[in-house]
Amino acid sequence: MPEKDRFSPEAVVISNGFGKFLLATAAAEAHRHGMLAYLLTGFYPKGFVGWAVSSSVLGKISRLQRLKARGENLPCARVKSLWVGELLFMVAYHLAKITRKDPEAAPLVRLSHRLYARAARRFIRNDKEATLYHYRSGYGLDSLDSAKKAGMLLLCDHTIAHPALLQDLVENGGKLPEPGKERRVNDFWKSVLRDTERADHILTNSAFARSTFLHQGWDPDRVHVIYYGVDEAFFEAIPPSNAADRLETDGRRVRLAFAGTFSRRKGGKVLIESLARLGDLDWELEIFGNIDGEFVSGHRAFFRDPRVKCFGVVSRTELARRLARTDVFVFPSLAEGSARVVFEAMACGCYVITTPNSGSIVEDGVHGRLVPPGDVPALSAAIEEACSRGAALAEIGSGNAELIRRSYRQADLGHRLARLYSRLLQSRDNQRAD
Repeated sequence: MPEKDRFSPEAVVISNGFGKFLLATAAAEAHRHGMLAYLLTGFYPKGFVGWAVSSSVLGKISRLQRLKARGENLPCARVKSLWVGELLFMVAYHLAKITRKDPEAAPLVRLSHRLYARAARRFIRNDKEATLYHYRSGYGLDSLDSAKKAGMLLLCDHTIAHPALLQDLVENGGKLPEPGKERRVNDFWKSVLRDTERADHILTNSAFARSTFLHQGWDPDRVHVIYYGVDEAFFEAIPPSNAADRLETDGRRVRLAFAGTFSRRKGGKVLIESLARLGDLDWELEIFGNIDGEFVSGHRAFFRDPRVKCFGVVSRTELARRLARTDVFVFPSLAEGSARVVFEAMACGCYVITTPNSGSIVEDGVHGRLVPPGDVPALSAAIEEACSRGAALAEIGSGNAELIRRSYRQADLGHRLARLYSRLLQSRDNQRAD
């Protein structure tokens, strides 16, 4: 009997939290498999908000366009939009940026998460059928008490390294500290940590993220891995392959790209120092995403280099278009869960240079190069090697795109989630029977 046939229908509550996060896509897949009770999330394009984003006038506003992109293939009745908490979060985050304070330390940001969790609790209290609560770490909080009382199995979705290790990974150049010697975490990460500790099981999105939980002494049977891959909306945005242009590398600069917040944690400093070692090598770098203020003030010469082009945050359609003309995607992160943008770059046909800490599926010498985190000479050498490979870059990139299309699509995520949900609940039922 197929596993999903043993699964109680509409048994899973999924809590996405704020923003366009991976759990909304997971909810669409759970619904497709007949497993979703409902999705809890922040702002969502339904009701008045749905009308506004579809309006011929209002829909042209960039912020509303991004809100429209949050829509999933779900009946509106399956989505509970807990928007009050996210509205407070947006105000708090904006104020923190104006005052140049760390948003994570802002009391209003923590309050916005608590408001979301309390709103989620009201729905869970009234649910008599759901048996599994799949929630995003940092957003469980008070709702976990209600889920426990309802007898639900708690599956915490944690898409980065273990909270107690994040700061150490950044400060130590991507290296793990000795057990028991971790730095103290701030109040925001303490709440994330509590969400993980109260879970029956943890779902991580990479073998690297899982290894950080095992480093902290977690039972391997309680920590699971599913790579989320690439959603269908991004695939649809990728333009037709221009293989001839990619194969023709003679006489033109090698096109490098980085996407994500250009920060110390994501290897921004390492990348800057690595490119400085390349001398007269002919390259250009496009950066997509916000840039940490410390990099602008500390590396003005780098950002004045005409070969470096900063585009800020772009739409996913624009990102797909840009990555489709990129030769080498460089992502030297010190600490991730699994950087989805690496999968997106592979789907666009890029040769990839990254670190094991990015939590990707990149194999050294197969899909590009894996370099040790924080290793400037190694990253510089990998970029220099890539720039000398000519047409081989496009051949490897084409293989990367085929791999993602074949095995890491949204439907693949759905199948893996369905198997995990079924296995966890079956295991719980067996333990109760014993």
